[in-house]
Amino acid sequence: MKFSIVIPSYNGASRIKYCLDSIRNQDFPMDDYEVIIVDDCSPKPLEPQIKQIVSDYPPQFNYLIIRCNSNSKRGGALNSGFAEAKGDYLLNIDDDDAFTHDALKTISSYLDNHDVDVLMFEAYDNINGSIKSVLHYIKNDTSIHNGKEFLATQAISWTTWRYAIKKSFLTENNISFENNVFYEDVDFSLSCVSLARKIAYLPFAAILYTIREGQLSKVGASKDKISDLFRLAERIRKVSERFDDERQKLILDHYNFQMHVIISRYLWRLKKTEIIDLLHEFNPQLKHPDKLTDFSFRHPECYALLASASAPVLKTMLKIRKLVR
Repeated sequence: MKFSIVIPSYNGASRIKYCLDSIRNQDFPMDDYEVIIVDDCSPKPLEPQIKQIVSDYPPQFNYLIIRCNSNSKRGGALNSGFAEAKGDYLLNIDDDDAFTHDALKTISSYLDNHDVDVLMFEAYDNINGSIKSVLHYIKNDTSIHNGKEFLATQAISWTTWRYAIKKSFLTENNISFENNVFYEDVDFSLSCVSLARKIAYLPFAAILYTIREGQLSKVGASKDKISDLFRLAERIRKVSERFDDERQKLILDHYNFQMHVIISRYLWRLKKTEIIDLLHEFNPQLKHPDKLTDFSFRHPECYALLASASAPVLKTMLKIRKLVR
């Protein structure tokens, strides 16, 4: 069997038909893929609704429903699905997204001709039902690289639904998602890319990524959200520690970028006391190449004072920018 398609879902009964229909309608043999729906302990089990949806599908449609005993968030649900997978390659897709019509056929054709551990492909944005057919990684080349080369020369996706991953590769390298965390895709994707013996980019949009009204402009920030972002940065740094070659520095570049984004885009929105608490809690005791990040950790009280003073002006500028758009 070529593919195992894993769909993690929490309370997704009203969304998942769109996703399942896109798989059912693939121009690809049904006996060469399986669909694994992982119900991440939804309050109301998804199995009855899913069985109703597939009741008019062809009998060859091969699907399995797994229900987790407790909610372990998307990463834990994907771990459960991957563990049950029988396909040579793993795909994952969120329950409100869809595959483009020729997705499985196109990806399979590439994999038949190129023995890669990881294949990165594209997605189109589905914004309020309107498809924006623009590729995001067009500066990448289509050569087959090893992980170090790919990290050094290509833009990589931090979302796992843009990858087809050989199951044996995950097993051999002991790669899995972190359970019960947010932003679980990033460190998983970095591990896959950096450890791949052969990885390539395919400039083909296989996914329709759903973006709903308000999602594009919704930035927001809370202490809990920023704590989760700091924890993500720590996980990225942990991935870098697996290596003692150029990959360590390349992954640390992603870590430094993440820290800069937290400090410059989110942290200043919080109350002064919350800013100070977080900077003390997540201080990595490292010198950061970014001056703002380095200053904030070395002088948290000063950064908090400056951020609080600047916040009203910055928020006004963001509102004006939104109106201009």
